[in-house]
Amino acid sequence: MWIYILNAGRFYPGRNSLVKKGLVQKDKVDGRTKAYTLTDRNRRELTARCEWMDQSLGGIAGEWTESA
Repeated sequence: MWIYILNAGRFYPGRNSLVKKGLVQKDKVDGRTKAYTLTDRNRRELTARCEWMDQSLGGIAGEWTESA
């Protein structure tokens, strides 16, 4: 089993980078509270990436599940 523990030193800079690139939108809710949502651009890019992975790795995944 593989477990990845994400610490603040990686999370916040990564999140801020996504905001700067226009992949995540930051909205102020109230006072210090902020909400982060995926932008339409990010949804399109994620969809394209998932489709590519499905096409590229689909055969491999199928072979693995059949032998498991």
